[in-house]
Amino acid sequence: VFSTPPGAFAGPAAFSPDGAFLVHPQDGTALLVRETKTWSVVRELPFDAQALAFSPDGRRLAVGGKSLRIIDFATGETLREASGGEVAFSRVAFSADGTVVAALHGGTIRVIDASEGAEVAEPVAFPGAWGGLAWSPDAGRLAVSVPDAIGVFDARTGAPLAMCGPGLAYPWNAGFSPDGRFVEAVLRRPEPCTVRFDAATGAEEGRSRSFPHEMGRLGRFTARPLALVHAETTRLVDAVDGRTLRDFPAPDGDSDYAQLDEKAALVVWAGWSTREFVVRDACDGRVVARFEAPPEIDSVSGWRAADGRITISDQGGRIAVVDARTGRRRVLVDCPHSLNGWSVSEPEAELIAAVDDEFSVRIFDGVSGAELAVLPGHRGPVNAIAFAPGGRLLATSSEDGTVLVWDVAAANGR
Repeated sequence: VFSTPPGAFAGPAAFSPDGAFLVHPQDGTALLVRETKTWSVVRELPFDAQALAFSPDGRRLAVGGKSLRIIDFATGETLREASGGEVAFSRVAFSADGTVVAALHGGTIRVIDASEGAEVAEPVAFPGAWGGLAWSPDAGRLAVSVPDAIGVFDARTGAPLAMCGPGLAYPWNAGFSPDGRFVEAVLRRPEPCTVRFDAATGAEEGRSRSFPHEMGRLGRFTARPLALVHAETTRLVDAVDGRTLRDFPAPDGDSDYAQLDEKAALVVWAGWSTREFVVRDACDGRVVARFEAPPEIDSVSGWRAADGRITISDQGGRIAVVDARTGRRRVLVDCPHSLNGWSVSEPEAELIAAVDDEFSVRIFDGVSGAELAVLPGHRGPVNAIAFAPGGRLLATSSEDGTVLVWDVAAANGR
């Protein structure tokens, strides 16, 4: 979609959390801000950068160079600045709650309060640290790449907790899994591949197939579309070039229907004649959870897996939303109208949408289960339903030949 000039310094780069902007340097003198619909440059920020990181809410940008700056992304104003002296800041990372920033500064890690600018702890020496820096989800640990290993350290004291390796070839951009149990990294073995380690012991847990990139930042999925194919086994494939990424063994029992939860990196199985759900990690295939539908659900008539949650419906008008990794019920909706099995939840807006036997769309509060709105309009059975990110819009398609897009925010008064 665009490229920087050949031979120019091309890194680092950072997407805003909502994907609306991409920030990258130009000639070492400025940062360009591109909006990602047309990739045109909408702003320039007068900073040199060897490292970039957005805060989780997207409001601040940490810029590492000759100094460490925390800037207001909307205005470009420098909110906090820490001097680097003669040594540049080569990696920066916000904690999951956005309160502190870790920075790789030469052979030390500096942990800085993002609001006050004060150092949270004494700088900790990590001789040879060079290739990666990442926070654990609980903000208590840091994963740091050194020439032949990945170290897991206490973020405040620097005390070593685990060492993944040694003997690794070019450990690159180590990061924690979402639950904090594993450290993942891109390595050469001898070709580049992703490898997972136990964050407590450093023991290797498994690796992916090789991929044709010289170096790369670790992501659970790329931006390329993925698809599940059902044949003798359930197969995860690249929907662009058809490459097989992983084959999954069939679960025991009548659980031959699967869905991909791309955001949570999960594959979920459930059969129409069983109440049991089987959840696997889409990256390494291991079983994450195995549980039954909540007892309030008489007979599973429909279900959807998305955003780490499973929305389960029955013909009696009940909808349960459960955590895909634990099976714990989050909310139960009891509607007197018989539903058609089409329901979906939107975690960010805490909403649930379902279709009743008169083809109307019903919106429920995802915390209390209370009904918020009824949206009539379709004249035939509804075959698909989906929220837009953030929950403001909802799309439904029907056998009446229409796709309707609903303004949910206006309908429920939010």
